[in-house]
Amino acid sequence: MGFWLKKWFKISMCLVMFFMALLYFYNAWQYNTYWGYDSGAHIDYIFTIAEEGRYPTMEENYLAWHEPLFYLLNGCLVSVLKTVGISRVTILKILQVESALWGIVFICFSTLLAWFITKNKIVTIIIAGLVGFLPELSEASRFVTNE
Repeated sequence: MGFWLKKWFKISMCLVMFFMALLYFYNAWQYNTYWGYDSGAHIDYIFTIAEEGRYPTMEENYLAWHEPLFYLLNGCLVSVLKTVGISRVTILKILQVESALWGIVFICFSTLLAWFITKNKIVTIIIAGLVGFLPELSEASRFVTNE
């Protein structure tokens, strides 16, 4: 019994993070890539870079004014995946899972920040749960988006 009382914080944090990761990866896998906010335009932007080696113009894609780093990095990833023969559908799922991974990273950093600021175990666990269930973060982590 004493072991569990000493380790309750680490066990609780592991369970919260495991649950969040499971939820985020499940959602990314289950949701249609094109259901997200502007997902089609984000995907077209990435594939323009991957397939044509250039940024889209404003006439081609209304998101062309967005900062290009997200699209450039994902365009390079898509280019490599296409080179090894991975299908477009699978690439889209990989991009969605990547978004879920970034959501988990955000939750981890938010949790670490809460711990460094408060040094309170209960507050840190609550912050991890609250940040993980933020609708904006949850939605952005389901789809291909630069949000």
